[in-house]
Amino acid sequence: MSLEQSSLFLFAHYFAAIFLFLINRLLQKQNKDVAKKLGFATVAMVTIPITAFYVSFYFIFHKRQNPEVWSGAVAIVAVNLVIFGYVYSAFTEKIEIPPSPGDAQGPRVGTFKRRTD
Repeated sequence: MSLEQSSLFLFAHYFAAIFLFLINRLLQKQNKDVAKKLGFATVAMVTIPITAFYVSFYFIFHKRQNPEVWSGAVAIVAVNLVIFGYVYSAFTEKIEIPPSPGDAQGPRVGTFKRRTD
């Protein structure tokens, strides 16, 4: 086995190990919602821009000069909308934090901390 073949084999081995580790983490019970959201975003990232490109290329901009440029711009807008939707859904999801045993709202820090001396 040559050096190039062995380095390619090593890369493939590490890639497979990292991929299996991530899949194992995503399939755990507490990560099911994250896996669903990531799967939906992945499918949307593949299908929506390609569909937008071809629909705009063949039906909307087919009579213009350089319809591929206009259709490419529509596909770029579609990609950005998918990314925005994923980020928005990630920032607006509910975070369930178990209450701390001492204080119902958690320990007070910074300007909300009360002096005890």
